[in-house]
Amino acid sequence: MQPLRAVPVNPSRGAAPGVAAAFTRSTSFLGRDREVSALREMLLRKDVRLVTVVGPPGVGKTSLAKVTAGTLAGEFADGLTFVDLSPVRDAALVVTAVAQAVGMSDAGGRPAGALAEYLRDADTLLVLDNLEQVIECAASLVDLMRRCPGVKVLATSREPLHLDMERQHPLRPLLVPDLAGRIGPADLARVPATALFIDRARMVQPEFALTEASAAAVAEICVRLDGLPLAIEMAAAQVKFVTPEAMARELARSSNSLAAPARNVPDRHRTLRACIGWSYELLPPAEQALLRAVSVFRGGFTPEAAEAVASGEAGPRVRETLRVLVDKSLLEMVPQPDATARFALLESIREFALEHLDAQGGTRTASQRHAEYFLALAHRADTLLHGADQDAWAGRLTSDNDNFRAALEWAIEAANPVLAADLGWALHWFWYAYGHNREGREWLARVLLSAGALTERARGRVLAAAGVLAWSIGNHGEADRWLDEAVRCLSDAGDEEGLARALHYFGHVLDLVRGDPRAALAAFEESIEMFRRLGDAWGVSFSLNCSGLALAGLGDFERAVARMEEAHAGYQRLGDRRMLAWARADLGGVLSDHGDLARANRYLQNSAAVLRAAGTSVRLMWAVAELGDIAVREHDHLRALSFYKEYMILARELGSPPEVALAIGDIGAAAWSLRPARDAARFIAAAERLHRVLESQTAKGALSGGAPSKRRQFHQQTAAEIRRALGSDFESAWQEGETADLDDIIEDALAFEPDRRGQAEGRADEGPLSPREREVAALIAQGLSNREIARTLLIGHRTVATHVQGILNKLGLDRRSQIAAWAVARGLHTPAS
Repeated sequence: MQPLRAVPVNPSRGAAPGVAAAFTRSTSFLGRDREVSALREMLLRKDVRLVTVVGPPGVGKTSLAKVTAGTLAGEFADGLTFVDLSPVRDAALVVTAVAQAVGMSDAGGRPAGALAEYLRDADTLLVLDNLEQVIECAASLVDLMRRCPGVKVLATSREPLHLDMERQHPLRPLLVPDLAGRIGPADLARVPATALFIDRARMVQPEFALTEASAAAVAEICVRLDGLPLAIEMAAAQVKFVTPEAMARELARSSNSLAAPARNVPDRHRTLRACIGWSYELLPPAEQALLRAVSVFRGGFTPEAAEAVASGEAGPRVRETLRVLVDKSLLEMVPQPDATARFALLESIREFALEHLDAQGGTRTASQRHAEYFLALAHRADTLLHGADQDAWAGRLTSDNDNFRAALEWAIEAANPVLAADLGWALHWFWYAYGHNREGREWLARVLLSAGALTERARGRVLAAAGVLAWSIGNHGEADRWLDEAVRCLSDAGDEEGLARALHYFGHVLDLVRGDPRAALAAFEESIEMFRRLGDAWGVSFSLNCSGLALAGLGDFERAVARMEEAHAGYQRLGDRRMLAWARADLGGVLSDHGDLARANRYLQNSAAVLRAAGTSVRLMWAVAELGDIAVREHDHLRALSFYKEYMILARELGSPPEVALAIGDIGAAAWSLRPARDAARFIAAAERLHRVLESQTAKGALSGGAPSKRRQFHQQTAAEIRRALGSDFESAWQEGETADLDDIIEDALAFEPDRRGQAEGRADEGPLSPREREVAALIAQGLSNREIARTLLIGHRTVATHVQGILNKLGLDRRSQIAAWAVARGLHTPAS
């Protein structure tokens, strides 16, 4: 056996010049400067004798150890020795391997004693690579170090050695870009994972350069490869033969086929599969079985979920085995805000384990258990989302979003539509209330189209859930058809619980789509009686509140307010803060229509504050729009403009084109009140075009009835005023809005600010920023992040990001630090400002 080693250095000669080179990679070691520095400092401390670099397969443990050791070449009088233990499977042979590496010609029959004698007075660093498969050598390693006080050890291992003298250095994957943000070539050069990809790509293709299109593909590649350096280097080596865009599409299918073309790469690293397989083969059967079983999870899992899926194959000690796999860097513990345990697999390891699960015929059983577990979880959460613990349960469901998707996908593809229908019904309120409206509607539509027969009850529930979600995103014709059929199906099936919900949802369609508040009231009152018979106090409050809206539409203000206040009391008793906020927003709208603007504003502001803190939702969007309408009626058009912009952002996040159209028109009307007439005309023209497109796609030919229709009429009346004011210039402005790209007009509307020079409401020293932007600038000067600003101002973090970009644009600045300086110069930075 001839392990790779550096030549030991004679103390009398000092460090040999070739030693550092032997320990340093020929390519740049990107993204790990901090790790190298931290590891070097640790090894130079007198009280540190043994450091273990611990991490998953492919994370770069060996490279980090080599590069760090290379920086220490002059610090050890007797040099550095690298020992590759990957060929060694017998712990008893580790001492022999080390003896050979340090240059002992003959260890005799007692290698441990001979090695200790040889190194007794040495001042040296031993780099022991791949200790995981010979972890039992730890005792002999400790004995060697105690007998040789000048010997230090830098080890790499998938798991720690668990020795008293050991210092662990966990090595995580490289940071990857955030795919949710806009990604450009310049941005990627600053992210460790993508910087590594770019560097390695240029090694095989020197002219490699990113474009806007390839930048997004490279970012996706690095995210799919979990930021693992080995995998990223393998992918980058392929750019000579395949574009990043094509590579990203291929990796969407599997990452384990990546191959390393370099001849000097160890066999176990020549493909990502071999790298992971090396670690997998070292596991005992129970640990292999558990790793295979948990591969059906997506986005992490709890110990309880693992037990439900894996206990049959992996044995009864699932929790203990999970901890062992974390120790061996094949699972990771994911910190949770509530301090509960949650585990996750790197995607590359998950794919490998899933293939082994499938090869052994275990995929169907594990997937069935997985789906049944998450169905039970969803049913439990559906009730608890209506009580005092709703935030915790919403967080739990959000954490398991990917698992719910996986369960639905499996149930649909496995032709188990009843399970898929039950899961969709159990999740539909979470989707509706917590901003996943469009995704929920898509899943339920797939269930309706999936192979296999649904019972009348299951079909009716899916139609009801799909209908309310379709209504919430503006698919009104679809909602009308589905909810009408849902009521018939559930009535025929005798499913009173499902029918109570369906009637409630259908009431919204009758009121706001068909424009028949009297029929809507009858539907709501029938659902109230059903909820009362079922003992469902939450359902009673739910329909009481909406019956109040229908009564208001019929002009019965006193009864409307009485019913809505009764609903408020019910939600307060249940501790349902979210629905109480929704109900306050509804009551605020009724009070606004009745002319009580002061009370309406209080209810709506309170509601919006609660709902902003909880995230995007349909009711938050409507509350913000109503606040804008009140501001218009109070002639505060700048404040109205701010609310309408937030309304636009929320409508886009929820994916509701009708609301986007109304928001564009609202911004246009506000712009007219502030007198930039051409901008106002452009925005209203774009809104009208979008309305017409949506009407052509709606079977009933009407976008909606009720309040939204009145708002559109107001926009049209505003357009007539602008026409009279602009005269011959109106047609060109209108045509510009009619033909503009929708995304461009939305960005223009969000960026729109009136020229406030000479306006009475502005102070001379305010500069170009709106009052809300000045608040944001002041908080930036206090050092707050976007998320902290969002919590302080009770607005969405994306809204904050929009304000920050607007400030930068208006002030002609590039960085947040410049905003802070601007705010400080104007005395805005104190908390009291």
